[in-house]
Amino acid sequence: MSPRILFSILFLLFNSFIFAQTHSAPIEWGLVAKSDLEMTSYEKDPNAKAVVLADYGVIDVQDTGNMYKYEFTHHKRIKILDKTAFDEGNISIPFYKEDKIYGLKAQTLNPDGTITELTKKDFYQEDINLYYKRKKFSLPNIQVGSIIEYKYSVSSERLAELPEWYFQGELPVRYSEVVVYIHHKFEYVFLFQGQKRTPEEDDEDGVVVINDNQFVMRNAPALKEEAYITSMNNYRTRLRFQLSKVYYTNRADENVLTTWDELADELKHGYKFGQQYRFKRSYNKVWKMVEPLLAAATTDDEKINIIYDFVQNKITWNQYYGIYADDTLDKTLEEGTGDVAAINLMLVALMQEAGVDAYPLLCSSRGNGMITKKYPIIDQFNYLLACVEQGEETLLLDASSADHTLGMIREDALNYTGWLVDGKNSRWKYIEPQKSSDILWAQLDLSNEGNIEGIFKGRSSGYSGMDERRRYRADGEDFWKERLSERIPDLKVDEISFKNEDDHTKPFSTEIQFTWEGASQGVGDILYVSPIIYTSFSENPFKSETRLYPVEIPYPIKEQMIINFNIPEGYAVEELPEKVNLAFPNKDASFRFLAEVKGDMITITSRVEVNRLIYDTPEYEAIKGFYDTIVESFSEQIVLKKI
Repeated sequence: MSPRILFSILFLLFNSFIFAQTHSAPIEWGLVAKSDLEMTSYEKDPNAKAVVLADYGVIDVQDTGNMYKYEFTHHKRIKILDKTAFDEGNISIPFYKEDKIYGLKAQTLNPDGTITELTKKDFYQEDINLYYKRKKFSLPNIQVGSIIEYKYSVSSERLAELPEWYFQGELPVRYSEVVVYIHHKFEYVFLFQGQKRTPEEDDEDGVVVINDNQFVMRNAPALKEEAYITSMNNYRTRLRFQLSKVYYTNRADENVLTTWDELADELKHGYKFGQQYRFKRSYNKVWKMVEPLLAAATTDDEKINIIYDFVQNKITWNQYYGIYADDTLDKTLEEGTGDVAAINLMLVALMQEAGVDAYPLLCSSRGNGMITKKYPIIDQFNYLLACVEQGEETLLLDASSADHTLGMIREDALNYTGWLVDGKNSRWKYIEPQKSSDILWAQLDLSNEGNIEGIFKGRSSGYSGMDERRRYRADGEDFWKERLSERIPDLKVDEISFKNEDDHTKPFSTEIQFTWEGASQGVGDILYVSPIIYTSFSENPFKSETRLYPVEIPYPIKEQMIINFNIPEGYAVEELPEKVNLAFPNKDASFRFLAEVKGDMITITSRVEVNRLIYDTPEYEAIKGFYDTIVESFSEQIVLKKI
């Protein structure tokens, strides 16, 4: 396969009249080729720690006579090539709480012929959240050269969406196949993501062959998660299914997958959605508490601030995402906790009642993957924001965190696009993030012996400020001490103070007084000084030489730095770091760095800005080089010479 992934999605309508399964499985339980047992490396990826030898699934939508259901059977076999891959034997199988999982078995096969099979007591089950559970187990006796395999079936009456099938993962996959049987009463939309071909076309690794109801990929490369990615699921070759139509014998056929307008109307009248913010009976008690607070408010801005502060302070997030409120908003207030849907629907309800134009905005979290606009598939959304429209201005609100300033939403919700639900006026909206901003300042007193006494100050706002507050609440002042000790082990914090720890409307401020013995390296008459006390750009997050998918940065980034330090008496500047003035076109990203002498002082100023958030694969080398330049500049030393 060429080093690229196609990000377009191909939509196929599929209606199969196949009732009997006639396709033979490509692998059989426990029947393993001798060559696979003896394998010591994978030819297509010699550095692979493990390889999926075969991944086989069957999805069968059935009529049992008294009900319709689907049966999903999954059989997976993995070869362990290195001890660092032993954790591939820790398996977790999520499933919907009302589904039935059965026929679960797992075993380890070793090159010496020994087989260790798990028993029922080795499998255990736990809750993931209100809706999902999982089966978990660990395969025993794994060693380098082992083959592990497991198999299970799931029975479900939830026919709206069938199980997704991923042809790729973090391991290379030698063979992946899914076969789909659909009863003639049902019609599904197949959403295929990746590269495809027909059986008649030339063979190519990493391309899915589609043959009627059979989908096969051979030699799929590993796609390993790297820094700055929304979801790897956006780039793995995969197949999704959405029920579009049901055919009936004695009544009119039903269009399940309709239009965006019809979906908006359905949501508008739904008890767990539209009725929560449209009917006062859901939020009457909440409104009675808020109404007196709004008495003196004369503008929409004042109302928005009051309502936002009320909800943010009254309701604690319960760690769940979602787009539906499980109970009334009054009940949410009474319990003092709720998921993002309940919290932000409360914002919508109160603002509409106060005369502010506010609507729900449905989106997908970054980990949940991209949204398709082609078909109105409600299950692709798992996050809800409140959207306020003031003329040409749009304000997105998320009161699920005490650290969010007005207009800030969770980083995981920064997935570029959301769908505003407003009846026939429903529309797509761009999710524009706030900036992450840091201003760093340091005053350093360098002695002739090469020791430093200094003051460091930092002001963090936007997403950086939110992150600093979270760390402060978790670890107090220790988080800064640990941060500095990791960078400069010999630096000793003498005193540290913070401002605006609980006031998220202002920058989170830090001031540190420190001493650093042996800060400069002395060689004869020369002192070498590394003056950068702290920067968030001390390491390049882009490690790979190449990348198969875009760089997706969640929000704009800015870091400004000023460092002043004296030239010790009896010394002169021998060498300063090079000046840098680097910029992408249209100021998409820029870096300025300057070290200069001003009298008996050296001043270092720098400014990093990353404004464009998506860099396509051909631009990877440029963005990686951009970060390399920053890291290199910040690691350069100043050279002083005794005079």
